[in-house]
Amino acid sequence: MLFRGIIILLVAILGAGYLNMSLTQSAGTATENQDAYADAGAVATHHLDSFMARDIDAVMSDYAPDAVLVLPDGIYSGTESIREQILKAFENGDQDAAPFNVTGTQVAGSLAYATWTWDMADGSVAEGTDTFVVHNGKIAKQTVSIFMKEAPVADMIGEGDTGDADMMDAPAAEG
Repeated sequence: MLFRGIIILLVAILGAGYLNMSLTQSAGTATENQDAYADAGAVATHHLDSFMARDIDAVMSDYAPDAVLVLPDGIYSGTESIREQILKAFENGDQDAAPFNVTGTQVAGSLAYATWTWDMADGSVAEGTDTFVVHNGKIAKQTVSIFMKEAPVADMIGEGDTGDADMMDAPAAEG
């Protein structure tokens, strides 16, 4: 009977030690994951600020080597493919000629969401969203949604030129 009691006590002690070790490891993993995700907002902010500055090296430093970028025209994998797409976006002009403005951001865990407007050099305005999935301080996945608003007719016609609008206000010819 004593032997059985010692065995039960030994199993209980070993079990408690194993349970404590498992809980400690789980807590450490949760903390590590929390730390890895805590920077999603910082990564998104750095990325968007770098994009506004048209700094390709700073933009690309935010991506994981195997990152995926989903654009309305396709899916691009890896930093070389993504770099090409970012450079194409930069062709819309410098920040002074074509301002890119972040209008809002939200962060939840490893997910960051940003809304923005982009006044294009041709007078049109792009409104869009970026969604970032960040792992270990790098963008693992990003989606971009874009809605284009056409330039106002007055902007397309030009300042002094009102097109056919003057004809409508002209007095009717007598006759």
